[in-house]
Amino acid sequence: MRLGQAAHARRCLSTVAAQHREQVVTHIAGNAAALVPAVRSTLSTRPASDTLVFSISKDISRDVLQELVACLTEAPQHVGALTGSLYGAPGTAYGVALASIPTSLATPFRSNIPGSPRIAVGRWPEQKEIWHANPHKRTEHLDSTGHWAPLWGRENVEHRVPLELEAPRARDVRALLLFSDAYAQGLMEGLDFHFSQAHVLGSVAAFTPFVTGREHTMFFQSHTHPRGIYEKGAIGLAIHSPASLERTYSGLVPVGPRLVITSARGNIISSLNHHNAAQQMIRLLTGRKTTQGAPIQDPQHVRSMTSHVSKDDELFLGVFSRQEDSMPGTIARIQSGHPMRGTISIDTDTELFPNMFAQMYRSGEHAQSTDPPTTALIRYTTASGSEIANAFKALAPQKHGATDGVMSFPGFFFSASEMGWFGRRASQRTQAYTVPHTSASLVWS
Repeated sequence: MRLGQAAHARRCLSTVAAQHREQVVTHIAGNAAALVPAVRSTLSTRPASDTLVFSISKDISRDVLQELVACLTEAPQHVGALTGSLYGAPGTAYGVALASIPTSLATPFRSNIPGSPRIAVGRWPEQKEIWHANPHKRTEHLDSTGHWAPLWGRENVEHRVPLELEAPRARDVRALLLFSDAYAQGLMEGLDFHFSQAHVLGSVAAFTPFVTGREHTMFFQSHTHPRGIYEKGAIGLAIHSPASLERTYSGLVPVGPRLVITSARGNIISSLNHHNAAQQMIRLLTGRKTTQGAPIQDPQHVRSMTSHVSKDDELFLGVFSRQEDSMPGTIARIQSGHPMRGTISIDTDTELFPNMFAQMYRSGEHAQSTDPPTTALIRYTTASGSEIANAFKALAPQKHGATDGVMSFPGFFFSASEMGWFGRRASQRTQAYTVPHTSASLVWS
């Protein structure tokens, strides 16, 4: 991507005087080459001192991708990534999202804080660095506090944050927007601790080994950090203007009533409404009128119960802090269950506690749960599955005058997620979401 970058950049960054405010747009086109003049036109109107944020569909052809990257990374301060394909967007679309943000409104940052170790089979030489990176840090922290509970399952016991975020006061950071690899747990723990009142929205950058030769492809440069392309860690912005977070879950049909979690540890639930959790779920799936009943201990009877559960069902569990909440705090796939022991395991890093509430879902059409919508001037959205198409349906595109076949969506920054996203509302804990057909938006009204 180096050939011709300087020439492309000179054409792209011929900036003119413009109002000093945030400029956001998403361009989509059936012909990827048509995006280049549209992007150039957008870049020509932005102040050069702004931070440029961008997202590029990873399935754009190599020559067009090189030209776009050359344009976008010439900005003195930029944060960007290759993201998922826009399946379901209007037409067979390729897309580029752009946001030009004044430096007074946002602080860019780069993180290499490690997350959970990657699961691997056999030899795992890339993981050896974990063994050498102070393996006694939890023990040392225990010596100073005397408490295990705050340390259990944590990847960032020291609550570190990126260097760029050590100076801003917590009350000045209103939202955090970022791209990362799939192992951002350590960073999220630091952000949750230091910026608990900020909303968070992050997207896992696309898997790109066959596109760029990197596991993920993220671009970053700031006034204090040289230009680089990264496959690990995270990049993002701490935003200093008020925002709100909206979430949508589509294609998930509730099964039965909400049940109170009466026994749980980690991501494993063993009791719902004081009864065997796995058997409670089986009763709901097989259409029993009640979930109550003494646990069944006869293995043959248990096998008979489970034989009525379809093996093709995709099952999910939503976890609510309160019975009256309209949206789950987290929702994750049910990984496994053991009807004799009574346990069910869900695919989440969230620690579950008694007195939370659980709602089971199965995949289905024409079902949607969403936060109350906000009238938005600017919207940063990440989505997966059918929610990619839904994200564009409510928007009125503007034909791009300089480029035939390009649709432009002002005030809308969109990145498709193929590996999940993570987020939280203020005062909550950041959650990872790998459930299909979901979306989330940071909204400025």
